[in-house]
Amino acid sequence: VSKRLRQGDVKCNVVTVSLTSSEFIYWTHQRKLLSPTDNTYEIYHIAKQLFDEMWDGVPIRKFNVRASDVVDNFVTQLTLFDKKNKFKMEKIDKAIDSIREKYGDYSIMRGVFVHSGLKPMLGGMGAEEYPVMSSIL
Repeated sequence: VSKRLRQGDVKCNVVTVSLTSSEFIYWTHQRKLLSPTDNTYEIYHIAKQLFDEMWDGVPIRKFNVRASDVVDNFVTQLTLFDKKNKFKMEKIDKAIDSIREKYGDYSIMRGVFVHSGLKPMLGGMGAEEYPVMSSIL
């Protein structure tokens, strides 16, 4: 989500998490941010908090993170409550994006995925990696 925001040169003011259970029960929670962001770390932590607030342990069929209330990335008004390392985190995200663009999506990833056997989530779902309903039709 954050990578697509940065590619569009925009930031979001609202992060929404939605869950669908294996029995098709649907929940959604959202949070308005103090200042717009496109930072991966910040969106991840907000999504994690929202998930923890609403998930009661039932099996999950679908998990969705969405960014909305999008604004241009020209000028950002900081608040008194912004983290001190906000600009540092933005530089890290841009460096990671440029490495992945130059050397491929799997050239840099979080350490927890290295020997886990799991593929890192890079956003979206590729038809070549996962069977989707449209490929069956």
